[in-house]
Amino acid sequence: MYGEAVNLAICPHCGTQIVWARTPRGRACPLEVTLRQVMTEGGLIVRGRESHFAYCSKADELRKSQPPAGTALPDAPAAVPGAGRVGRKA
Repeated sequence: MYGEAVNLAICPHCGTQIVWARTPRGRACPLEVTLRQVMTEGGLIVRGRESHFAYCSKADELRKSQPPAGTALPDAPAAVPGAGRVGRKA
């Protein structure tokens, strides 16, 4: 859950109404309009909005870190001799 909402908008990907807010680092963050109550690991009950990415029907298509379906991952680079031997003699 993130900070104070700044304005209402429509998600351009799924058409759902969202609220825009700023993260503590100043980045724009789309949030759900509905306020929810959740319990933290420390047992506190917190009321706030959850990230729209958790609910957007198009979220899987928008993720940058996942390769497109059916795309093979590249092979790992070959080991470099001496790599990882900081402070050791060969």
